[in-house]
Amino acid sequence: MSGRSRSMSEITKMVALAVAFASVLVACTAAQPSVTAMGSRATVSRTPIFTVIPSHTTTPSPAASSSIRPLARVTAIAVGLGHACAIVSGGTVECWGENQFGELGIGTNTGSSDTAVRVMSGLTGATAIAAGGGGTCAIVSGGELECWGRDDWSQFGPAVSDWTRPVVVPGLSNVTAVTSAGVTTCALVSGGSVECLGAIWNGTDWSASAAPVTVPDLGSATAIAAAGGADCALVSGGSVECWGSLLATGGTQNSVAPVTVAGLTAATAITGSGYGAAHLCALVAGGEVKCWGDNTFGELGDGTTTDSSTAVTVSGLSGATAIAAGDHHTCALVTGGAVECWGWNYAGQLGDGATTDSSIPVRVSGLSGATAIAAGADQTCALVSGGEVECWGWGGYAQDHTKATTPGTLTPVVILAAGS
Repeated sequence: MSGRSRSMSEITKMVALAVAFASVLVACTAAQPSVTAMGSRATVSRTPIFTVIPSHTTTPSPAASSSIRPLARVTAIAVGLGHACAIVSGGTVECWGENQFGELGIGTNTGSSDTAVRVMSGLTGATAIAAGGGGTCAIVSGGELECWGRDDWSQFGPAVSDWTRPVVVPGLSNVTAVTSAGVTTCALVSGGSVECLGAIWNGTDWSASAAPVTVPDLGSATAIAAAGGADCALVSGGSVECWGSLLATGGTQNSVAPVTVAGLTAATAITGSGYGAAHLCALVAGGEVKCWGDNTFGELGDGTTTDSSTAVTVSGLSGATAIAAGDHHTCALVTGGAVECWGWNYAGQLGDGATTDSSIPVRVSGLSGATAIAAGADQTCALVSGGEVECWGWGGYAQDHTKATTPGTLTPVVILAAGS
């Protein structure tokens, strides 16, 4: 079965970034959909990394222990392009899914794992985690940042192509939040400044910086997010400022300096689509959600598929307590522990048991007691009461452990881990 992928008209919105990153994007998407244009949309077919298992039964990866169990005692989750990771009680990290660039942190850059495996090299004391297009970063006790995976634009420091185990990112300290969106890594540091390395827009082109660069003229930041070549910060007072690609900033050209997003006040949290198409959302006081940027598949949630550089209110959603944006879909955790999602749904990433796109929120089926959420390219995960993780959507990289390919896992399944 085939779904729909991003259109050529969408791709042109990021043409400046695409030209500079051509070789990077080709390599990143080598195992991604092959696209055949069909008018303003496209069909998509993927080459499965795993064999589809009937009825979504579970089989551990070859490297996994013969003993498997639900991944438990989880305190935080992150979902990337083809992998996902979780912090477990005690501060260690376990990852599962694709490992083409070493994003599982197990000392190799080959194979994949459909069960969670422990990140090596003594990574402990993790307090926060972010996953992107081929890499992962964790903040550890003391405020250092450790990253692993793809480093071809120096997004983790001096480039060595792949880091297959965690390395400390040089030049950063007192880190309180991180985004790792493919070829750029940004860190929020104590005091409210933001420092980025990797692909940096210099006013005329994208250039690689192995040393952190402080974002100029930014208000005191309290949170950060990234989307399709743009980075954004929630600043004191509840406004959001973005820099980088044009659609996310609401301007007519890429911007070095932060630009305030129009139509948005009293924001309390932000999320972005990361390495994919540029859309971002903000949780605002009162439990509403507002989104802006690309809206090809209804990911802004306003009942349309019209792009907007001004923040628009998600239709029919109230009581939101947390938000997460994927490549072309968005989800909100709502009061009571349910999750609602909207946007692209070809692989079941909305979790409603169907594969129909929705430009307004739909309820994730069979999920309750959620306490946190994370979204990747075309899959979504929730941390639930008791510390287990449930995921749904595309399973070709085993982020949902079932190995399901197309359409994917249409409702949540429990993530498993290897060993005791």
